Amino acid sequence: MEDRKPQYTEALLVFKIIWIIVLVSQFLLLLMTYFVIPDVISGNGTENQFVSYVLSGIAATALFASFIIRTVLISFAKKQRTFWLILLAAFLGTTICEAVTLLGLMSAFVTRFPYFYIFIIVGIAGTVLHFPSRSTLDSTVDSENKGV
Repeated sequence: MEDRKPQYTEALLVFKIIWIIVLVSQFLLLLMTYFVIPDVISGNGTENQFVSYVLSGIAATALFASFIIRTVLISFAKKQRTFWLILLAAFLGTTICEAVTLLGLMSAFVTRFPYFYIFIIVGIAGTVLHFPSRSTLDSTVDSENKGV
């Protein structure tokens, strides 16, 4: 592992920083919503069910698409033997999960949906699941360094 390219280590560090920032921002969005409109969390909000269902469908589709995109890009990265595509897959998945969180925020502010926090929790869980595994990155870097 000592023959790892410096680019790999630096790129992974940058991705980790971005990933942590996205994760913290999702928690901050949940806190902000709690302090700005606490009546929604207590269930006293008036809800527009149709728009809430549409936003739920969009969020579920986006979450499902993020895992499909990640799987396709990782399999392509293994065939091409490049770790940049794995980082791209993780970054795209993370940003799509951030969009799920933002849909939850929109659901809270626009429709007063009392279960908006489910969007945010699912977005956070998706962000955590999109972090690339060390074994996937290492196998790609090893094959790059060996010239395979």
